[in-house]
Amino acid sequence: MGRPINKKYFGKRNPGAAGTFGNTNLIPTDYDLGGTRVTGFSVGTAGTYTSGITATFPAPALATEGATTATGTINYTPVAGQITVGGTATVAYLATDILTQATTNVKYTPTLATVSGNTITNTNGTSVTVTSGSYIQGTSFITGASVTTTSGLAPSTTYYVAATTSSSTTVTLASSYANAIAGQAITFTGGSTAISNGAVTIGTVAGAVTSAVWLSGTVLGAGISTSALAVTGSGSSGAGNTIAVAQWGVYSANMTNQGNGYLPATVGTTYITATTATASVSSVTSTIANNILTVTAVTGTIANGMILTGGTVTAGAYIQYQLTSTASAVVSPTFVSGGQTGTNTITLSAGTSVAVGQIVTGVGLAAGTTVTAISGANVTVSNYFTQQASGTYNFYAYGGNGTYQLGLNGSNGMPSTAAISGTPTAASVDVITTTSTTDLSVGMTFTPARTFGNLTAATTYYVLAVLSSTTFTVGSSVGATSAVAMSTTAAPTVSGTKTVAASGAISGFTSTSTALAAGTPVVVSGDTSGFITNGTYYVAASPAATTTSFTLVTTPNGTTTATTTAGNANGTFTFYPAAPFGQNLAVTFSGSGGAVATTTLQTQVTTGYVGMYPAIQAVAITVGEVARSDSDIIKQENYQRFRVENQDGVAYCKLIAAQPTGPGQMAIQATDSTGSLYWVTKITNRQCVVTRQGSTGQFTTGQRVNWTFSTAVLNTSVKIDNA
Repeated sequence: MGRPINKKYFGKRNPGAAGTFGNTNLIPTDYDLGGTRVTGFSVGTAGTYTSGITATFPAPALATEGATTATGTINYTPVAGQITVGGTATVAYLATDILTQATTNVKYTPTLATVSGNTITNTNGTSVTVTSGSYIQGTSFITGASVTTTSGLAPSTTYYVAATTSSSTTVTLASSYANAIAGQAITFTGGSTAISNGAVTIGTVAGAVTSAVWLSGTVLGAGISTSALAVTGSGSSGAGNTIAVAQWGVYSANMTNQGNGYLPATVGTTYITATTATASVSSVTSTIANNILTVTAVTGTIANGMILTGGTVTAGAYIQYQLTSTASAVVSPTFVSGGQTGTNTITLSAGTSVAVGQIVTGVGLAAGTTVTAISGANVTVSNYFTQQASGTYNFYAYGGNGTYQLGLNGSNGMPSTAAISGTPTAASVDVITTTSTTDLSVGMTFTPARTFGNLTAATTYYVLAVLSSTTFTVGSSVGATSAVAMSTTAAPTVSGTKTVAASGAISGFTSTSTALAAGTPVVVSGDTSGFITNGTYYVAASPAATTTSFTLVTTPNGTTTATTTAGNANGTFTFYPAAPFGQNLAVTFSGSGGAVATTTLQTQVTTGYVGMYPAIQAVAITVGEVARSDSDIIKQENYQRFRVENQDGVAYCKLIAAQPTGPGQMAIQATDSTGSLYWVTKITNRQCVVTRQGSTGQFTTGQRVNWTFSTAVLNTSVKIDNA
């Protein structure tokens, strides 16, 4: 097919801090993951603070792969309206000054105290007399254009107070600010001389500061001060004024560790097909050791993803999967054929009473193996046989007495490796069912476009646990220890006669309270009119949907309409609400000052050997039975077989055209330019062989196409999942 994949697209192949390429976790060196780093945060709301706080960056989506969470300190700036000028100026500041606050070194632009309507009445040698006022050294005096005198006082000229003399209204003037500060006063001619039209404007060029606006400069938390601090001018000898900041706001971050393994804000979109209300275990008698739950009595049925509650159990502990059962076997048929090492199918003496989901034990099967498919006496299991099958195989009902592998949701929203302890007394699970959980991982954001099953539209939730290829649970906050309670809700349906236009538009709906988003899957069933064929279609982007009509197309983001024949359809239309998911980018702050900020990420590169490369994202099961969507390729064996690493371990895995169900299986997903999905079954450095996930698409199953990490090109290439 072509050359092997360039290693720069493998996980853990990005240059690390030392600028070198490491190997893998097997040989810890200086490396970085696929994904990217944090450059800082963008502030939406600065908040108000009188002392330093801490910022916590979100965990990277690839945290379970060993990615490092970014850390940083906060820079603060004064909050507008919270800057107060005080003190008594003794030397004037210039209007062009940049004021620097002592201790903080924050910069401000000043507004000066100005006076108009005063008049110089006479000059006498080095002094002038003003009708009123009190003046400090350096204050500017601008004469009017009509001043008349024989003393040498010029019209439309700026002078500066050199010093006060016998009273506050008798001052000496200098020809420049520098001369005023040096005390070099002008001597006027003619002795005591009266002035006509002697109006002057005072303080517009130099004077006391009355208010200030933040210009530049930040302080770290330890440098925050609400005290009145002296200020100095950049171009003057101004003195005496102070600036006090009553409230400081969050401005930016100083990164102490940029972290790695962060993904773009939105990774993809899945579609909600149903939610299931709380399924509870009302009582359980058990012990916990080494994160294994041993159940000796239970009321109800334990299910994957259940959150353990009550008693003294560690908060956030949940069921990953059942390992063994101590109940009586449902059925115990014997081996007939199949079951070779490295396969996951077996033919038994009988398939009666065997059911999908049951635990199965016997020669060559790891603990926790379950039934994934049954056809007569032919059984497919979740794990590969580690040795040739033989003897008797026992099948047990799932969810009763026995042992269970536990997981723990950490405070940062990612799985924790901390030990789980205590004794639970109950458990519950609230499940969301979607079209696919491919690319979903714990800690990601999940945002339904429409209110559904107790999920609120446009509200961000956080993935707690991925239970299967179509089911998962969410929490209401990062690091939540309980799932959002669901109601048992199926995708909304509307039945009855609908008008079908030749343009593909379907109208006559009365139950879509808000217009469906473009790309929303709509399943048509039960229609025998011939005007539209049963199947899955998608809401077109153009023309835009309304609450009573929309246009259906054959592929997401496509333009080929579902029908070219006008008439009436009598089927049932089922809508699957869209739900984008992706990297959590929200920064959290200690304290109650109300700051809001969003993490900013470093731009990834695709050429050269400098910068952060995206890496191929594979879904794989290395050890156990949990499919990890953040698995990294670390070595290519051939076009279909790879050495893969994830949080469970390292294993050789083979590409399959389905969601992995057992160890040694992996999948890579691709998308064409109109949104149709494919499984990649072979891949080289530039091309891949694809299998359609649905009934439509630009490429047929088995077709060889170009692949890219950027935008897919119509009928030419597909975009490979990457991070």
